[in-house]
Amino acid sequence: MNQQYPINLSNEPYRIFLCVWNGGEITEIHTIPSLKKQYGETNLFDADEFRHTLDTPFSFEEHLLKMLCQEYYVFDNMEIRRIK
Repeated sequence: MNQQYPINLSNEPYRIFLCVWNGGEITEIHTIPSLKKQYGETNLFDADEFRHTLDTPFSFEEHLLKMLCQEYYVFDNMEIRRIK
C-alpha cells in the first residue's frame, strides 16, 4: 500500500463519516454520495429498516444530514460517526 499520512480532509466540501463494521473488521471514511455509491444496493439506506432499528421517523440519509461532528449511531453491525 502506498498511503500518505496524515490524511488532510480540511478542504473536503462534503460531510465526512467514519464507518466501522463488525467491531473494526471493516473501517472506511465516506461522504453521503460515496456511501450511496458503495452501499446503495444494500439495506443501508432502507428507511424502514433504519426507522425500526432506531425507533425514529427519519430515514438514514436524513439522520446523516442532521448529525453534528462527533455524533454517532450504532446499529446492527455498524457504527457511523460524523468526523467533519
